[in-house]
Amino acid sequence: NGTTALTLDASQNATFTGDVIIGTSGKGILLGGTGDANRLDDYEEGTWIGTIKFGGGNTGITYLANIGTYTKVGRMVNYSIRFTLSSKGSSTGEMTIEGMPFTAANINGNYGSSVVSFARNMSLQVNSFFTMDNASSVIRPRFLSGTGAASNYTNTQIANNTDFIITGSFAAS
Repeated sequence: NGTTALTLDASQNATFTGDVIIGTSGKGILLGGTGDANRLDDYEEGTWIGTIKFGGGNTGITYLANIGTYTKVGRMVNYSIRFTLSSKGSSTGEMTIEGMPFTAANINGNYGSSVVSFARNMSLQVNSFFTMDNASSVIRPRFLSGTGAASNYTNTQIANNTDFIITGSFAAS
C-alpha cells in the first residue's frame, strides 16, 4: 500500500501479448482514488448448481436443468440460474434455493434481490420478490399478500414440470 508498482498512460502506447496478473492478497487496481474503497481486487466468472428445497428437504426433486452463471466484481455478485423440474418431489413447506456460489455480506440493508425473468407452470404470485438475508447463501422466494405481509413460496406454487429463470445481485462477504 502506498507504493505505485505500475503506471500506464496513453503516451506509453503499452501493448500486452498476454495476461496482466495482479498477484497477492490486498493488491489490486485503484480506480478514482488511492484508498481501499477504490481498490478493485477481485474478479471471477463461473457456474454454479442450485438446489430447490421445500421445508429444508429435497426428497425426490429431479431436474432437467439447474445450472447457473455468475460474475463477481469486487464484492458485487451478479447471477442467473434456470431450474427446469421433472419432479418437485414429496418435500413440503417453505421454498428455498440453495447452493449460491458466495455468502451475502452482513451489512445493514443488504438484501440481495432477484427477479423472475421467465416462469412456466409455476403459480407466480403478484408482488413477488426473491431475497437473500444478510450472511446467508440461501434465496428465499416471497410475495406480498393482500394485507401487505410477506409470505413464502411453498411447494403448492410449484408443479412437477415448473421451469423458471431468476437473475439477481448481492454484495458478498
